[in-house]
Formats: sequence, C-alpha cells, structure tokens
Amino acid sequence: MRSDYTLYKRRVQGVFMWCARFFWDEKSGRYSMSRDLDVPIEGKKERRKEAGKKARALLEELRRFAPLPEPSGPAGVSLTPYLLDFWSPGSRYIREKAAVERKPLSAAYIAMSRENIIHHVQTWPGFAGITLGALAHAMIRDWKLWAAERGLSGRKINMVLQSMRVPVRDAYRDEVIGIDPFHNIREAAHTEKVKGILSPAEVQRSLPAPRLRITMPACRCC
Repeated sequence: MRSDYTLYKRRVQGVFMWCARFFWDEKSGRYSMSRDLDVPIEGKKERRKEAGKKARALLEELRRFAPLPEPSGPAGVSLTPYLLDFWSPGSRYIREKAAVERKPLSAAYIAMSRENIIHHVQTWPGFAGITLGALAHAMIRDWKLWAAERGLSGRKINMVLQSMRVPVRDAYRDEVIGIDPFHNIREAAHTEKVKGILSPAEVQRSLPAPRLRITMPACRCC
C-alpha cells in the first residue's frame, strides 16, 4: 500500500523546491493531486524533514476540509473529451444558459472555447491520459508555463484558462470532483492596448479644413 503522499523536487524560477503529490489511486495508478510546499532544497539534508512535516500537515488539512473522491464514475472520464463535450452545442451547460438563466452564449463564443481546447489543451503532452478527477493545480501551472514558452500571449493564455475553468468548476459545483484545481490559479500578465492622447497638432489635422471667404475688392471704375 502506497503512502497518501510523496515528495518530489520541482524547479521554480531557477530554484529547486519541494512539492508533494497526494492521494494515491489504485485504479488510475497515479496520485490525484499535487501541491507546492514552498520549501527550498538547500543545505546538506536539503530540508527534506521540514518538507515532510509540511506535507503531512497539508494532507490532514485536505482530508478535513476537502476530501477527494476516487476518480471513478463521472470523475474518471478523460479530461479533454469532457471539455470538448462541455463546449458542444446542446450540452447541459449551454442549454441551461439559454433556457434557465436567459443568458444564451453566442455561437462564436462556444466555437472559440472548443478551438481553445483543441489547439492549446489537447496538444499538451502533460494532459494526455489525464482524467477529470486527476487534474491538479500543479498541472495547470505547468501548462501555463508551456503555453508561455511556446509563444502564446498572456491574453490568449487567460482565454484558454477560462475555457478550461468553466467546465471544471461546473463539475466541482456538481460534486463530481471534490477539489477545485483552479483555486488560486493566477491570470497571465498582459498589457491592454490603450489609445494614446492626440497631440494638439494631431487634433488640428483631424479637424475639417476651414473654408476661405474671398472678398472681392470694390470696383473703383464708377
């Protein structure tokens, strides 16, 4: 029988840190979630004892406040097919938006959300074979890093995060999964394009040209 947690090392901004995986699932053959412990790996003993103590405390907190069900049943569905089904016309969520909330989603928004999953979620190897119930906070952070290093803008990364966040949180509200892996996931930085203020010369050029009034000199021949 495996332990309910295991420590592992992860490089964060050039520094190696201790992290932990929690809740071993025999059916899927993997741990169900991961968390950063904010303990740097340093010194002769690498502060492993401190990391283990923090992992055990976090494990008890997770057991008490957010027990994780085994990823079986609805939680055991593959992640990307679930996301694609969610953004398919006729899904429960889309029908509820239109019929219950009276806030129908546009066809363009639904199509864009599906495209985000197809081109930017399904293509990441880290999500291959992952079930909905096994999606973890650390996986989402790893995906963000992969997307940024691949060249996606901060604005696009946030759009794709939204295309994932809405379906996953819908499953969390339905108690299909016991933990919201998007909790405390930060948005990617991006700069909005702000229109500049016109200079006086630019304002003058934007105005219509003044009309010239020509006055003929009085005739002096009479």
